Amino acid sequence: MDFGDVASAVSALIAALAAAVAYRQLRVFQRDALEARAAEIGGVAIETAILRNPRGEDVADGTARWQYEFTIHNPGRLPISDVRAIVKFPVPVQREHYDGSLDPANPEVEIYVPVIPANSASVSRRRTLRISEEARGQLSGTTSSVTFLTSDLGRVTCDWPPTPTGHDRAKRLAEYVRAAGVRVTSA
Repeated sequence: MDFGDVASAVSALIAALAAAVAYRQLRVFQRDALEARAAEIGGVAIETAILRNPRGEDVADGTARWQYEFTIHNPGRLPISDVRAIVKFPVPVQREHYDGSLDPANPEVEIYVPVIPANSASVSRRRTLRISEEARGQLSGTTSSVTFLTSDLGRVTCDWPPTPTGHDRAKRLAEYVRAAGVRVTSA
């Protein structure tokens, strides 16, 4: 074996090693991108702010007029659409409209937004709710969920507070990516 054959063999070995390192790095980048996207999707949330905590004249006939601002946040780099947030109160509430009319008592308040843009965008809606004054101490048990469409995963629901029995979004995203022909090893 002459020097040229040894040099060729060493060059081929170095090239194969470089290809293996590049392949491994590509897989790390893919995994990081999937984890980042899963965090973006899982980070869609609804913020509830109490603008008016009724006292005195805001309480009549045992019913208080609360004013809430519900803000849906999209931390992702892609817009979300067909956004439906449901705030679940532990007691029935009545929505009061701008003209003073009341919806039937229901423990759920729904907020619909056609599209929320990308890059940490948010959309707010104010609601005036009639709630029994006796229920004041139970309001800390309020929960919410946000259901929306993503362009890469489809329909997703985020529950707040998150429950251990909820969806494992990372696994669902991994399944979607696998269906697109990408190999995922960590989900």
